[in-house]
Amino acid sequence: MNKIKKIDLFEIYSVNVENGLVTFNLKESKIISTETLNSVSNKLPDLFIKINRNVLVNGFKINEVDFKKRMMLLDNMEKYSVSIRRISTLKSQLNGLINHSQSNFIP
Repeated sequence: MNKIKKIDLFEIYSVNVENGLVTFNLKESKIISTETLNSVSNKLPDLFIKINRNVLVNGFKINEVDFKKRMMLLDNMEKYSVSIRRISTLKSQLNGLINHSQSNFIP
């Protein structure tokens, strides 16, 4: 490990794996890490939701979810596919976020 960088959790839109590297997609930049997605997931709070085997999203950055098409759009216009196996978990996690916030997100 060469560097440790502090990241504001609310600046993170998503975390995804590409070519074996974990990328933190922030509001205005990207940070690449050699940690595994599972390792990152274990360190992040519950507001980060795993939507498929390669992607975690910040629940407060979700703009829209089409459950029928299994597609998600984030506030920064990133689009992600939601795994069939993750749909029911996603619904319950989103309901939990709504119940604990002043969000106007409607599932």
